[in-house]
Amino acid sequence: MKEMFKNCVRSQDDLTPDQREAVDFVYDNPFSALFLDVGFGKTVIILTMLRRLIVDEHYQGKILIIAPIRVATRVWPQEPSLWTHLCWMRPLVLRVEDDDPRLLALPRAARTAEKARLRAELVRSPEQIHVIDYHAVDWLVAECAKTKKWPYRVVVFDESSRLRDHNSVVFKALKKVRPYVVRFHELTATPASQTYMHLFSQVWLLDKGERFGNGITAFRERYFTFNPYVKTWKIRDGAKQEIERLISDICLVKRRERDFRVVTRTIRLPGPVMRAYDEFEDECVLELADRTIDGVNAAVLCSKLLQYASGFVYDENGTPVRIHDEKIEELRSLYEETIDQPILVAYWFRQSLERIREAFPDAVSMDREGKVVEAWNRREIKMLLVHPQSAGHGLNLQQGGHHIVCYDMWYSLELFLQVIGRLDRPGQTAQVMVHLLSAGGTIDELVAANLQRLRGAEDAMFERLRRRAEGLLSGAAGAVRARQPVQIPRADTVLGEEADALRYPA
Repeated sequence: MKEMFKNCVRSQDDLTPDQREAVDFVYDNPFSALFLDVGFGKTVIILTMLRRLIVDEHYQGKILIIAPIRVATRVWPQEPSLWTHLCWMRPLVLRVEDDDPRLLALPRAARTAEKARLRAELVRSPEQIHVIDYHAVDWLVAECAKTKKWPYRVVVFDESSRLRDHNSVVFKALKKVRPYVVRFHELTATPASQTYMHLFSQVWLLDKGERFGNGITAFRERYFTFNPYVKTWKIRDGAKQEIERLISDICLVKRRERDFRVVTRTIRLPGPVMRAYDEFEDECVLELADRTIDGVNAAVLCSKLLQYASGFVYDENGTPVRIHDEKIEELRSLYEETIDQPILVAYWFRQSLERIREAFPDAVSMDREGKVVEAWNRREIKMLLVHPQSAGHGLNLQQGGHHIVCYDMWYSLELFLQVIGRLDRPGQTAQVMVHLLSAGGTIDELVAANLQRLRGAEDAMFERLRRRAEGLLSGAAGAVRARQPVQIPRADTVLGEEADALRYPA
């Protein structure tokens, strides 16, 4: 018994009032979303709700948690051990690593088949809570289709913003098994970081089209207008408020006061370099000494301008051509200024990573499984290099430092806030400083301004949803649906004749 509690540092009494409210909300709303800011403790909220289902409702079926890979392999399996009321939970990750001793003992040619067999065995394991990387959801659906049984009556999707594309493989896979799920919960801090259109597929998995309809086409035509000249959709006047009204009863929104400060470190490019940039932007052609690089369309040009601002450009063969070292030198200055403090450096381009490694041989790159997290939190790493797409969710890095450097600029507000949220979360003892390395007079400045604009728009959406849920807006929510705990059958769902029509992937 003592062994079970040895890692516990918190009890159920340590849950905050906001967390208790969220537990009640998801328990009372079987199909619901938690749009909670980074650091609100979404993991412990869901686990506490699941504990209530298992202990109070005697639910005996399987539970599936879907998350980005590092969150799936490190956060969900470890979180229960920190809480006295959850430490008996043993989430099982449906993943077999390439360095598994059972695979290494076999000839290389036999490892792929054995890995597939071992992973299939995990699906049939008796553990009640299974965790999977969202990239593997289509595999799981296909695996379960072999037996025509979908054992997971309760599904949780962590970072549901990954569902924003209605054409994505994961959305299509979940859509097939949605009829056999009696609880579906989504978690994210950034549900619509770029556009309200991203809400369609997230909400569809909650209500099967009740609020927005079954098809994306009708949703677009109702709430957006299409500009055929620039091929973009723009939300109609009043549509934001209507969308927020429709989802206010199934979405709990909480924002916290962020304690980070953004500092833009403007970098002045040398005259010849800046003039070449201006010509490249105007003419869409960059003339170098030994080659010519074309920005064949607007998207390619934007990407190459961002590369140029960071000090290089990829040519048509994907070979990086060095342009300048100004950002490297600025990073070196910042490194010296914070010599006694670890810094987290976020890069976007692979070449930027290589150049930073070249300039700072002791820098450590985030590994795929997140194994360097513990060393970072022990402050044994002076510079940790992360990519926003792979380290933007779930990792707890707040103990390792409070300085973040955005070496490259990128367009995604979601990834921008999520990277900051790795340090700016409960347990951080200092104000997080976000240093933007921005090349003056370049596209870097436009992207930084766009992130601020999007952040303002999303903050406004969260505030309106919060006020609507509290009934502070006139005519806000109408009659809110009754929130009653669902009675969950204990037996697995059998995929019968209807399953044959689901056209599971091979």
